[in-house]
Parts: sequence; C-alpha cells; structure tokens
Amino acid sequence: MIPRIGWKRWVQVALALLLAADAGLAIERWRMNIAASEQQLQLQALRLRTEVAALRVNLDKARSVERGIPQIAGECDRFYDEQLLGPSQGYAALIADLGGIAEKAGLQTSGVRFAQKDSSEHGVTEVDATAIIEGNYDALIRFINGLERSKNFYVLDSLQLASSTKGQVKLNIRLHTYFRT
Repeated sequence: MIPRIGWKRWVQVALALLLAADAGLAIERWRMNIAASEQQLQLQALRLRTEVAALRVNLDKARSVERGIPQIAGECDRFYDEQLLGPSQGYAALIADLGGIAEKAGLQTSGVRFAQKDSSEHGVTEVDATAIIEGNYDALIRFINGLERSKNFYVLDSLQLASSTKGQVKLNIRLHTYFRT
C-alpha cells in the first residue's frame, strides 16, 4: 500500500518540482544567452577580420601610390615644361599657335579674345580664349584635330554655330589653356 501523504506535503513537492523546473529553465536561458553572445562575438570578429583585410589592401595600394609619387611628379614636371606655355612666351606664342592651326586647317579666324583668370594655383594661370572661326566642315574637323595634336595643351569648352551659308560654317569657339607661372 502507498503511504498517504497529506495535501501540504503534495504542495511542498509540487513547489519543489516547480522551483527545480524554474531553475533549470533559468540555467538553460543563461546558457542560450551565452551561446548567442558567443555567436555575436564570432560574427563581430569575422566582420573585423574582413575589415582588416580590406584595410590591408587599401594600405598596400596607398604604399604603391606613394612609391610612384616621384615618377608622377617627374611626369607632371615634363607635362608643365612641354605642354604649357611659359610666362616669357605668353600671348604671342598662343596667338601664333592658334593662328597656325587655323591656317593649316584652312579656316579664317576673327574676334580672338583672351581672358586671364587671376588664380595661379599649382604653378599655372588659366587663360580663356574665344574666337570666331569660319570654313567648311572638313576644315573645322582639321582645326579640332590640330588642337589635339598641338604641342600646347588646350581644352575645347564649347562650339556654337553662329551661321552657315553655301557650305561654310561660322562657329564661336571657347577654349582654355594654361601658362606656367
């Protein structure tokens, strides 16, 4: 026969089991939190390793660029010396060069104007030039090709059609170049 236990004893046993289950759940929750924290730390470590690898690649590129700076500086100096007019040559050389390009292309020029910008950053002064050129389409193409092949550096900013008659085109051009200072 099973001994008879009073209801107080059953309540005590039930409470003890409930407390044991609660303690077990608390321990399991604590263990899961630790596992989640470990997983978050592992993900963070992976992200940091990836970031470090990317930073190393960037650092290697930066060191490569740094090693190339003397060569780049030499190329810039050569560009300045070979492509930009010096202050002693100035506008006379610019007029002669642009006039020669236009003449060789078979164009007529008029209204040539220059505007020098006061800025002399990086050892250069910018000079804007505007002119009206007139000729046939092929001559205009030869003129633009001549600008590209000139020993001097020119940036063609705009071409605007002024008028066109009997196969002749009149264009307003705007370009700029630089003088060494």
